[in-house]
Order: sequence, then structure tokens, then C-alpha cells
Amino acid sequence: MGLIEMKAIDNLKEIGAKTGKDLVGVLIEMYRNSVPQSIESMRNLLESKDFESLGREAHSLKSSSANLGVSVIREVSKKIEIGILKNELDPEQIKSLILEIEKDLPQCLDELTNL
Repeated sequence: MGLIEMKAIDNLKEIGAKTGKDLVGVLIEMYRNSVPQSIESMRNLLESKDFESLGREAHSLKSSSANLGVSVIREVSKKIEIGILKNELDPEQIKSLILEIEKDLPQCLDELTNL
């Protein structure tokens, strides 16, 4: 463990307990299915130089990662989003950050699965 902030998971468990639903399980499954698509989308948007849409995709990934306490992906997504908004990143830097997300994703998913 280490890449997941347990406070976020505990908050979701508390909400799930109040509603009688496995909120954590549902959100983990949604995350597991959506993040690879999000990464692919960011790669395609970078290739087509659609930085505005890429920034929105990074924002979405940042938010879903924050909901589950996946801090490492949240922070890298935030760097992409803010870097694009402030026009501070060139395409190679963005590509490098996307690769960083891809590198960290398997361990993050393993940690979420083993909660």
C-alpha cells in the first residue's frame, strides 16, 4: 500500500454504509474500466493537438482519482490540466506525464483491488 489515500476510501465506505450500497466496489470497478480509456483519449488528443479537450480529460481523470484517493494519478493529471491551462507544457512534457500515469496505473489498480 502507499499510493491510495485511505481517508478517501473510508469516506466512501461511510457513505456506502448509510446507503446500503457497496460504493467503494462500484467506484473501483468504474475507475478500472475508465482510466485506460482516459489515457488512450489523452494520447489521441495530444497527437491531434487538441489541448483544450486534453485539459478537460485530465481534469476528469484528476477528479475520479481524487474520489478514490489515488493521489499519484490525481497529482500527475493535475499537472497536465494546469500546465495546459497556463500554457506551460510542451507536447513532449505532456507525453511524459501521460506515460507516468500509465506506469503508475497497474500498482494503483492492484492496491484498490486489495482494499
